[in-house]
Amino acid sequence: MTTPSEAEAAAADAVKVGDDACLPLGRTFAGAAVGDPAAAAHRRATGNARGEATPTTEETAIDINTGVITLASYASADAAAAALKSVGDAVTACAGGLGWTAGGEETKATKVTKDTAPAAGEGAVAFTAVTPLAGVDARWKAVVFRSGATLAHFTFANAGSMVSGGDFDFPTGLVTAQAEKLA
Repeated sequence: MTTPSEAEAAAADAVKVGDDACLPLGRTFAGAAVGDPAAAAHRRATGNARGEATPTTEETAIDINTGVITLASYASADAAAAALKSVGDAVTACAGGLGWTAGGEETKATKVTKDTAPAAGEGAVAFTAVTPLAGVDARWKAVVFRSGATLAHFTFANAGSMVSGGDFDFPTGLVTAQAEKLA
């Protein structure tokens, strides 16, 4: 794990969206904290999605998940719960897509779908956004969960998916490990 660049983990107030209802999703995808936390920390994680030390084919060689993990601490568990609820509400409100700008880069998603969240913390939301990229529907996947007054955000893309437009497995092991540390 490494610390992401400023562009990879945009400051929350630097994330802009076309529809205010979608702001929690724009912030999540930008690696920024949702709502108004007292403090936040960001890390980047990259790894072979299949867990292979040495990829065996060209397809597995580009099956690389890369993402930003954000831990945000709120003034109270209620404030963290409200921030998590805003993410779930945004998934529903922005199902038809959204656009966001972070680090000076504009990104558009044509649809957002709710996924099954892994069992983590005291509530979790999982979702996928589809973004057109070089003629394919590339996917971004995110999980946000709450543990007390802390939200943990995990946002990942997959290099192979961005080339093929296919789906990829979200690295749920990272979510489980972080949930255990926060419990």
